[in-house]
Amino acid sequence: METSLPSETTPPRWGQTGLTRQVAFLAGPLILQNLSQTLLGVVDTFFVSRIGTEALAAVGLASVMFFAVMMLFRGTANSTVAFVGRAHGERDNAKIGVAVWRSLNMVAWLSLLVLVMPWLFTQIMAYAAPADGSTVGVLSTRYLQIR
Repeated sequence: METSLPSETTPPRWGQTGLTRQVAFLAGPLILQNLSQTLLGVVDTFFVSRIGTEALAAVGLASVMFFAVMMLFRGTANSTVAFVGRAHGERDNAKIGVAVWRSLNMVAWLSLLVLVMPWLFTQIMAYAAPADGSTVGVLSTRYLQIR
């Protein structure tokens, strides 16, 4: 019985090439970062829940704001990967440079947003805070400043 070799049109099976190892090597740090970010949120929630309900509400509110800002950076990073990958596939080094510099420029502007975020968040919370003297806004602003 003859064994047939895979033709050029048949893609190799998962794990048959060094690509699997390369992808795992590149994805490993990203996976660890995502897991550690999630674990940090779980640990924060666990410890703050022992303080009280207002503190827990503050952490929940601040975490949503933190997540929104973090997604701006992730979106920039993901789009940069797409643009650089496409330019690399086209073998156009000039486009690679343009994509990298544009993303660095955008990240610089987003970093300025992060610097003013605690102040901006304080203003939003002062406007939206209930009149009963709740400290959720103050606590969530403090949590954002620490984190």
